Amino acid sequence: MPVGTKAPGNRTSTRITRKKEKPETPQDRLKMEIARELGLADKVKQVGWGGLTAAETGRIGGLLTKRLKDEGDRYSAIAVTGSMINEATSCASPPVD
Repeated sequence: MPVGTKAPGNRTSTRITRKKEKPETPQDRLKMEIARELGLADKVKQVGWGGLTAAETGRIGGLLTKRLKDEGDRYSAIAVTGSMINEATSCASPPVD
């Protein structure tokens, strides 16, 4: 077979597949908010998340993790305080008429 010809059935595909769009999650919104704060939002919009350097994605990931942890701590404190209040009020004697 001459050089540069293809064997029958060996076709190359030029189809471009696109990722399915998924609904935006609260974590996605927070990630974009952090990218904006770091001045990376335009880059993300132009080249996507995959176009960021390892340092840039590491910075975003680190701040994202920190915020999620802080948020979790805050909710835990509210839940503990709320449950303590509920326990205290349930242990109280009923009002006397």
